[in-house]
Amino acid sequence: MILPVRDFTVRYFKPAKYDDEVFLKTTLVELTGAKIAFEFILENSEATKLCVATIVLVFCDKKSGRPTRAPEKLVKLFSA
Repeated sequence: MILPVRDFTVRYFKPAKYDDEVFLKTTLVELTGAKIAFEFILENSEATKLCVATIVLVFCDKKSGRPTRAPEKLVKLFSA
């Protein structure tokens, strides 16, 4: 199984500065059929939002490269 990137977007709001402490929050947004999507929010130590990113990955068969359904074990793990 491979997970190529289908979509990736980033919206920048404020810059991080060298030596800033930053926090990354990752949220599973969607897991349906052959795709999985995550949202990432990067904040500084004052809880100021620096950027928001989303990524959509597609589950594909490693040999054929064709999309395939997400492994049932993974679906169960994330739905718990």
